[in-house]
Amino acid sequence: MRPDRRRKRRRSAARVHNWVANRVGNRSYKPLASVLGRLSIPCSARLLVASLRRRTDFRGDDNRCAFDVTRPSERTFLVPSASRSIMIQRPITQVFAFFADAENDPQWRSGVKEIKRQGELGVGTRYHQLVNGPAGRAITADIEVTAYEPDSHVAFHGTAGPVRPNGDYTFRDNGNSTEVTFTLDAQLSGFKKLFMGNAVQKSMDAEVAGLDQAKSLLEARN
Repeated sequence: MRPDRRRKRRRSAARVHNWVANRVGNRSYKPLASVLGRLSIPCSARLLVASLRRRTDFRGDDNRCAFDVTRPSERTFLVPSASRSIMIQRPITQVFAFFADAENDPQWRSGVKEIKRQGELGVGTRYHQLVNGPAGRAITADIEVTAYEPDSHVAFHGTAGPVRPNGDYTFRDNGNSTEVTFTLDAQLSGFKKLFMGNAVQKSMDAEVAGLDQAKSLLEARN
């Protein structure tokens, strides 16, 4: 093989290594120096595929593709999730009614552009929802109620959109106040996990932080 062609292949291999390291967010990941000097394009492709599958022990047939893309603490990849509890100084019936009907969400969830309930409230109720996407673009994110226990528990899951989260509210009566716990998670796989995982996690963190706004709204009511 001509020297200039070998140099191009080495540069391509190095770019793949650096791209993988950046996408998986592992600052401790460093390709072996000996590999960088001799890595083939097929080997780079296998490394990329393995990283998408969260493989941690890949080794090529010729032993020149050995790598580890995760730290020991990251062996188990967790799905994006967030959970928070808050105490609201209002009776449980009032608090439950507010959170159980997702048409109230735009009052405290900043990412919701609009939402409309379809049918009576209960298990199986569907909502058509538009949320803020990249560059302010509206994204369809419809949901369906999967659990509805008055003054106790409400759950939902996404039925449309690029990310379809599961959401859960639990309510605990504390006399004249109510403890609300809001939990979100989403199963991502393949390219969605690689490209969207961090953004989805940030969005979920912002969602549960919105409980402060809901608390202020409810406690300001007479």
